[in-house]
Amino acid sequence: MNTSKNKDNKQKVKMYVKLRRYFLAGLVAILPLWLTLYILWLLFKLVGNITRPFLGPILGLFFEREPVVFLVRISSFILTLLIVMFAGMIATDIAGRKLLLSLENMLTRIPLLRDIYLFVRKLTQYVFTKKQQYRQVALLEWPLKGVMSIGFITSEFVSSDNRKMVTLFIPTTPNPTTGWFFIVPEEKIIPLDLNADDAMKMIITGGMAGTDNYNWFPVKQGRIKP
Repeated sequence: MNTSKNKDNKQKVKMYVKLRRYFLAGLVAILPLWLTLYILWLLFKLVGNITRPFLGPILGLFFEREPVVFLVRISSFILTLLIVMFAGMIATDIAGRKLLLSLENMLTRIPLLRDIYLFVRKLTQYVFTKKQQYRQVALLEWPLKGVMSIGFITSEFVSSDNRKMVTLFIPTTPNPTTGWFFIVPEEKIIPLDLNADDAMKMIITGGMAGTDNYNWFPVKQGRIKP
């Protein structure tokens, strides 16, 4: 009887762990997209509220009321896109980066606003940059002997003494935008049969989400995927 109860309890715990993992993985997948759309919607509303008082009367001279409302919304949408593109132009310019860095420093000094800003920035960076940055997931024996850390291979090169080297980024948990950068010989790393999305979910959630099993671990040392 006790054996049956213990078995039921174990199944319930396994189900709970699995559901929690699915929930966290869903949050990691959905939240960045939702936040991006929500911020764009807020920007669209802000632009509309600013432009409506003077744009509405001007368009009203040429159109009826219903077309005016529609045209104001279309104009607000176009202006929102232009603002986002203009912000992108500033962010890619050297002078613009300095300006954005100054604004960022101001924001990070305000306690509550700092936490919100950093959280949104981490998520958006994770969604829009991870695929370009990370080529393959790998393990490195670090920081202690017998302790493995998950990292991302960012590039490969051959040293002057003809050794195959890799650059490896090992993110921190739960903030993957910071971490450690290593240049190590290829034979020191263990490439994993694990995609970057699942690896990043594991890092952000501290291992609670990202993969249902650990069949990819342990593995033997091998060559990097071409």
